[in-house]
Amino acid sequence: RAGTCGTDHPLGVDRSMPSVRSPLHSSGTREWSRTRHVTISRRFGVGAIDTGQLIAEHYRLVEQIGSGGTGVVWRAVDERLQRSVAIKQIHIKPSLPEAERDVLRQRAIREARNAARFQHPNAIVVFDITEHGGDPCLVMEYLKSRSLAMVISANGPLPLPQVARIGTQVASALIAAHQAGIVHRDVKPGNVLLDEHGTVKITDFGISRAAGDVTLTETGLIS
Repeated sequence: RAGTCGTDHPLGVDRSMPSVRSPLHSSGTREWSRTRHVTISRRFGVGAIDTGQLIAEHYRLVEQIGSGGTGVVWRAVDERLQRSVAIKQIHIKPSLPEAERDVLRQRAIREARNAARFQHPNAIVVFDITEHGGDPCLVMEYLKSRSLAMVISANGPLPLPQVARIGTQVASALIAAHQAGIVHRDVKPGNVLLDEHGTVKITDFGISRAAGDVTLTETGLIS
């Protein structure tokens, strides 16, 4: 969910999209949905191409909830802990030179490491990083939410009291990140999630920098 390393619809976004395997669908609709997921996943070079597939032997894909220039985000279930998670599959084109593929892998590892360096109620938690079909997969907290960008697009300018509440929570998370030596570098409405209870969380540390990080740059990949 949004941003240079994010998705158009970030973690946990509720698009009211029915499950691909929903029994309420006609067989024709179900087949169209399955084909749509396969097409999207192949476009991004992702190993997992359909709902129901298992990642790292215990994360079961439930539905795709976002996509962007660098990958796909899925809602999944951790079958060991019986909880919902969000899995961000990082897009690595097979046609890229190995050096550039390695840059993307290192970026994914850095994102997981940086996000795990602090815990805060207003920041999405990264639980794990794994790999599937040659693509890095970040396993993160799932928040049923909409991005601030989507809220503004749907409702227009927000009331000042709501803006203040959102800003306070975002600032609180950024202070915690800075105290951990991390600069997000891509704070914008698409990377700010709002749930139905008013909780605000920042996501997507894909281009964050921490003290001691080595800059990873390749053609078209600057972070």
